[in-house]
Amino acid sequence: RGFYSPLFYVLEARRHGVRMALPDINLPHDGFAAESDARIHVPVPYVKGLGRRTLDRWRKEIRRRPFRDAADFCRRVRPQPSEVQLLIDAGALDGFGLGRPELFWQTRQLTQTAPGSRRRGGKRASYQNDNETGDLFLQADHSVPPASSRCFPGGTGRMPVAHSLRAAEEPPDGDGDNAPPGLYSLPSPAGLTGPTARERAAREIELFGFPVSLDPFDFFGGGDVRWDTYCSTADAAHFHGQKIELCGIVMQTRRSHTSRGEIMEFCTLADPAGFIEAQLWPRTYRKFGHRVRYGQVIAVTANVQPFDNKHGQVLEITRVGDARR
Repeated sequence: RGFYSPLFYVLEARRHGVRMALPDINLPHDGFAAESDARIHVPVPYVKGLGRRTLDRWRKEIRRRPFRDAADFCRRVRPQPSEVQLLIDAGALDGFGLGRPELFWQTRQLTQTAPGSRRRGGKRASYQNDNETGDLFLQADHSVPPASSRCFPGGTGRMPVAHSLRAAEEPPDGDGDNAPPGLYSLPSPAGLTGPTARERAAREIELFGFPVSLDPFDFFGGGDVRWDTYCSTADAAHFHGQKIELCGIVMQTRRSHTSRGEIMEFCTLADPAGFIEAQLWPRTYRKFGHRVRYGQVIAVTANVQPFDNKHGQVLEITRVGDARR
């Protein structure tokens, strides 16, 4: 990792024709590596929230043989229920050919409470491994994935997974010790629809730091920014000493102080053509600094000033506004 955010490197790779791809539980990579089809798969260990023990078991098992399906993965690696949900959200189980609602349903059935099990201190235990059959039962532990993970019953509106899991963990009557096994209140797979591309991309930002399901410029810009109506970062070099309008995603911000102790701000802007450094002097910062935030698409009016060595330029921003759409 360098000075810039992961999104910066994703956009730089995009500019060179290399696209990001979702993690794949059957790709044994610990780091980012370009494939022959000009794609870079996010490595499984990069998914935020996965535990060290689970990753160690995954590395051991993937060296033995690939996983046949989600059931094979759960039995051999024994992830926690929250980790299974993280992998579903990250798209790491998509390669098994099932939709995410079906994966959610299948893994919850695999990890449901074993018949006859009892609660310990008000919560069910974690994993139990039946040594004779090799079957793995994951008992509900009340850990709930982030509400941004979605799995919706069709025809009834959207329902966060967190709500579905709470309903699944709590039986309709009593504490569940004598209740039959099953997933209470969970709809059948046929009635489920998956998250939208935008919802998947938003979850990917939480898990990776950048979107994969949507192009970053479409995600942050909403897909309708009129980039071609602005001077591009690549063309800014032709306007030294002049004022331009430029639109970009805020990639990085850094505050500093002048010799008088006033606050000013430096930032990096990205558009489909590249990157450019910019600065807001104290007067401009006081007026527009609140609008310069990471991941925001902003339109700026700025003076183009060449670096002292004449290799490159910096924007001295005088105004910050909304992008044209």
